[in-house]
Amino acid sequence: MRITDMPRFQRKIICQALLCGLFAGTAGGAPAQDAPVTDEDATVTYPASFFTQYEPFSVNDMLDRIPGINIARQGGGGPGFSGGNNRRGLGMGGDQVLINGRRIAGKENGGSSQLARIPASQVDYIEIIRGTSGDLDVRGGNQVVNIVLLEAETRSSIAYEINTDHYHDDSLKPGGKIAWSGSRGGFDYLVSAESEPRHEHRIGHETSVLGDGSPNERIKRVSTRKAQPMVISSNLAWQVGDADLFHLNLQYEDDSAPEEARRDILDTRVDVSTPTQILSANGNIGDGERYGIALDGSYRFTSMADSQILLTSGLRVEDSSVIDPFLGIDRRFSRQGRGSARIGFRHDFPARNFNYGFSWNHNFRDGRIAYDIDKIEDYNSGDFVRLFAETQGWGELIYRFEVFNPFENARCRVRSRYLGGTIATGYVSEIEDSCSHIGPTIAIKIRGTI
Repeated sequence: MRITDMPRFQRKIICQALLCGLFAGTAGGAPAQDAPVTDEDATVTYPASFFTQYEPFSVNDMLDRIPGINIARQGGGGPGFSGGNNRRGLGMGGDQVLINGRRIAGKENGGSSQLARIPASQVDYIEIIRGTSGDLDVRGGNQVVNIVLLEAETRSSIAYEINTDHYHDDSLKPGGKIAWSGSRGGFDYLVSAESEPRHEHRIGHETSVLGDGSPNERIKRVSTRKAQPMVISSNLAWQVGDADLFHLNLQYEDDSAPEEARRDILDTRVDVSTPTQILSANGNIGDGERYGIALDGSYRFTSMADSQILLTSGLRVEDSSVIDPFLGIDRRFSRQGRGSARIGFRHDFPARNFNYGFSWNHNFRDGRIAYDIDKIEDYNSGDFVRLFAETQGWGELIYRFEVFNPFENARCRVRSRYLGGTIATGYVSEIEDSCSHIGPTIAIKIRGTI
């Protein structure tokens, strides 16, 4: 499907609400001189000393403590889950992240993944800039996050993380990350390697009925995807003269993922799910319109003497319109959906070097319908929840406990198959109702720097 970029065919309204308390954060005993400073241009500067009370491990940990910055990174996880999307310092009208006033170069090895590799000890201060500046390598941003690193002739550090994940099928999968970053004269470097488990054990079932409502079959499915991608990347920069900067970004990735699947047919009657002469393929069906509104809020509670709470929220409501070439009706784009809501919560106890929190993501039900030549599929999924707790302990290491999907979020699909023609001219021959889930994942992580 093609959506023209012309304004009359595509409209998007983005509203960002950074609620009161955006610049608060001095509760919990932070000295006055360490508090963020707002200048007359509405640029807020957070010195590195402001984050000392939180014992941050990486740049991402520092950004987690600033209200509204999860919005800037477009992360859906809320405070405490700063992985977000691998996005660059690009995008018209969106918030952007810079390092030393320049965009994060690269694609797959850029964005939040790169920020997670930069140790907090290398940061001098962080600026939150409204609008644009001629001194910055960016245009068109609503909000710019500029991370300024320490100026030193020579600096170097190594950050590492080891972890173990426990999955739904009782398997344990280890993983780890290591990053070497620093500067020598006009040469800045960041070299990293990681191997993270992406194991998935999915259990599902399917019940189908014929077009007249009579039972057809029941199926149980079990699949295991054994993925452990290896990624080696580097971000290198040379300062050539006063105005020129040369970037070199390299990445190697091995993402092989062998999969095992078992399909048990529990009850069979008539199987009409056979290939037909009608061939299906994705393609353009004409011009359409997509529109919506996105609201994001962030609030820091500072009334408690020995702790701080950061609450984030987001609401996205959207719709679309296109004329279906088969049915001749005005419908939404395939799998477009109606929007989503999210809440993030983080509770910090700086004096105890401890924090915990959660994130909740909800997709509005119904409306995510995919139209094909000879079938219509309706998709729905349950709420996704993440929990975490983190503390600094022996050896000044960070110990983190995470639980993903504790309530076994299910992914469901209702598929209506048509025979004797297309979805407009044929008849419903079978309706398949299936759901599956991957169960909860428990992770333990240990992080440190050298």
